[in-house]
Amino acid sequence: MTEIKGVVRDLIENIKRSSGIDTRFVVLDFSAKKKGTIVHIEFKVSSDFVAQAIHQFFEKNKSVLGSSVIYTVKLLTRQIDKAKAFAICNASVAPLRHAPSHKSEQISQFLIGETADILELESDNWIRIRLHLDGYVGWVGANQIVPASEKEYRRWSKEKKVTTMELISGLRKEPKWSSLCVREFLAGTYLPAKKKIKNWLQVGLPDGTEGWMPSSSAIRSNGNGENVSSKEIISTAEKFLGISYVWGGRSTKGFDCSGLTQTVFRLHGIELPRDTSLQWRCGKDVGKDTSDFVEGDLVFFSARENRITHVRIYLGDEESIIHSSGFVRINSFNPSHSLYDERLSSMFVGARRLGKIN
Repeated sequence: MTEIKGVVRDLIENIKRSSGIDTRFVVLDFSAKKKGTIVHIEFKVSSDFVAQAIHQFFEKNKSVLGSSVIYTVKLLTRQIDKAKAFAICNASVAPLRHAPSHKSEQISQFLIGETADILELESDNWIRIRLHLDGYVGWVGANQIVPASEKEYRRWSKEKKVTTMELISGLRKEPKWSSLCVREFLAGTYLPAKKKIKNWLQVGLPDGTEGWMPSSSAIRSNGNGENVSSKEIISTAEKFLGISYVWGGRSTKGFDCSGLTQTVFRLHGIELPRDTSLQWRCGKDVGKDTSDFVEGDLVFFSARENRITHVRIYLGDEESIIHSSGFVRINSFNPSHSLYDERLSSMFVGARRLGKIN
């Protein structure tokens, strides 16, 4: 059976390569059984495009595969439960995992107030979702989300929300410091603003409860994506200095390199893709000459041939750059600088400039 699964995995890789399928954003799972000389494969996919790609592959290769392989395709859609087709994150940070297990790799994070499509249920403990923010697909704990109908989802999405620049702060049950915390509120996460009492602001939580935060730390937005200054970008990035590197992290509890850049720019109204390789496709190519760089440019590196693996934000001062590596830190391209990183300099592949930064 192990040999059969290996053959099917090779077959799936073939389908992915020939059709340009990216499993970060779509489901392409399988189970295989052998009965006599016949292999039965059940595919589980989340889009019509992937289903069609599978059908086309088998049609193209039927002369080779013959009758030795029988396959079926199950299409996952948002309509698993028409009454509750959406998910709203109810925890400050919910790990998005590759498989429905706490032992599985964290591939990204689902943050409080964010929304997603519900694709699949695994017992009462796990739900497979597709994030609305960046399209990532993965599994979250069922006790960390609130299922929502389309009406509830649309109402939540339309509410005017606030964020905070505090790295991690507690939302209080009542508008006073001595009150117990009901949830954490992190920089770069957004919740609906309700009412203000003196120096406190009430915000709504996905499960219908409320929390209170100092009104002085609430901001409607740190930008709208238009006429963003590079100094604002750098100032925001520097607030995160010292936060630990976490694989799949995109919150102030831990960032990976692209999670840091995604969060920094999102706080200024600029939405970036989740992964470094996709951020490399954004904006305008600036080349490799650091004399052409300006503050706020994204600077990219490669540890593997033909694959972008790391991203930083250019700070300008003595060719310095900020990034998440071990923790959020500053390094430099300049060999005479005390923070020069020779290893990463050897991996440098170029920079990109986002058109809205000035």
